[in-house]
Amino acid sequence: MSDILYAEANFTEFNLRTFDGRIEESYMAERVEESFELLCAKCGKNLTKGEYENGKLQYTKRGRKIPGIDDKYGSTEMSGDLIVIYSMEHKRCSKKL
Repeated sequence: MSDILYAEANFTEFNLRTFDGRIEESYMAERVEESFELLCAKCGKNLTKGEYENGKLQYTKRGRKIPGIDDKYGSTEMSGDLIVIYSMEHKRCSKKL
C-alpha cells in the first residue's frame, strides 16, 4: 500500500560518550538512513496517510500498554525504534488487543 505511514530517520553524526558525559564531539560522521512503518499502539495495524490527513490519529499516551510488547509506551526499557513505530494510535480504535 502506498499510503502506509513511515517515520524516516537520518543520522549523520555520532558523539562518543559515557554515562557521565561526552568525550568527543563528531566522533564519527556516517550517513545512516532508516525508516520505520508506523503501527497503531492499540491494535497494531498499519497507520495510513488518509487517517492522518482526516485527523483520525493521535500521539500515543505515555504508559499505554502496547499489544505484543512487554513494556509500556515511553518506558526506559522500550527501545528507540519501538517508540517511533508505536508513536501514534487511532483516536477511536475499533479493535483493542
